[in-house]
Amino acid sequence: ADYSVKDSRATTKAATVPTVAQPDVNDFYVHLSRTDGSVDKTWSKVSEMSQTEKFPVGKYNLEMYYGDINDEGFDKPYYYGTTEFTIYDGEVSEPQVKATLCNTMVSVDYTDAFKAYFTDYKAIIHSGGGDYITFESSETRAAYVKPGTISMSLTLTNREGNTVTIEPAAIPNAQPKTHYRITFDVNGGEVGDAVLVITFDETTEDGGEV
Repeated sequence: ADYSVKDSRATTKAATVPTVAQPDVNDFYVHLSRTDGSVDKTWSKVSEMSQTEKFPVGKYNLEMYYGDINDEGFDKPYYYGTTEFTIYDGEVSEPQVKATLCNTMVSVDYTDAFKAYFTDYKAIIHSGGGDYITFESSETRAAYVKPGTISMSLTLTNREGNTVTIEPAAIPNAQPKTHYRITFDVNGGEVGDAVLVITFDETTEDGGEV
């Protein structure tokens, strides 16, 4: 398993940086199939595979994965990898599969200035065709969602008790194996009339303030 991700630039005042979930390779699901369809076998875990099982010669496809791309949320990564190989008569084949993260990671952080100005707040993100995932004010984990367009909403309650919900700009082309960090701030931490600043940090584009 390749646990690496393209992480966001550390240009904000984020207090926490969630790390990618790293499931044990022995818990990955395995699917072995012969290209002519004569062999089709699965193991629910790598650890259940036999070290001495024999298969007929021919061309094969080997898949390994963990999780489900349609099952989004916290602590729900989806890893997938596949390779083609050939089994020859009287030889031992040793195919190698690299499974990588197929989700987009999204985490939300709030600066101290933001927390001081708003008494309650939560963010909700939504991938195209996916689930609505709520980041409560105390949530520090990253959510795993489908790549593509990711929209969001932010519900805020200020010190006077006024509540408003806004919909900032979406992430239009979120990439797999990439961690997007969204930081909510007020006035860049300075005093004065409240100006909400939402920063999208990423490595696949120049980033900036929206």
